[in-house]
Amino acid sequence: MDKIKIIDLKIKVLKDREDNLMVSFPYNPQFVQKIKTIKGHRWHPDGKYWSFPGTNETLERILKVFEGEEIYIDPALQGIV
Repeated sequence: MDKIKIIDLKIKVLKDREDNLMVSFPYNPQFVQKIKTIKGHRWHPDGKYWSFPGTNETLERILKVFEGEEIYIDPALQGIV
C-alpha cells in the first residue's frame, strides 16, 4: 500500500484551525536562521513548529526563503500560492 510520507519531506507548511501558517522541519541551523527573517515568526517548542499570521504575503515570503528546498504545502493553501 502506497502512502504519502509527509514526515520524510524537509519543510512542511500547514494551515491551522485559526488560519495561521504552521511551518516545521527537522532541525537545521540554516533553516532556523532563514525562518527568523520572516516577520511574525513564533516558535512553539511543545509542538516543534513555527507559526505565522495566515496571510498571502507571509506564505509567499516563506516559499521565497526556502526556494529550492523540498516543501510540502497543505492542500488548503495551494489555491493561494
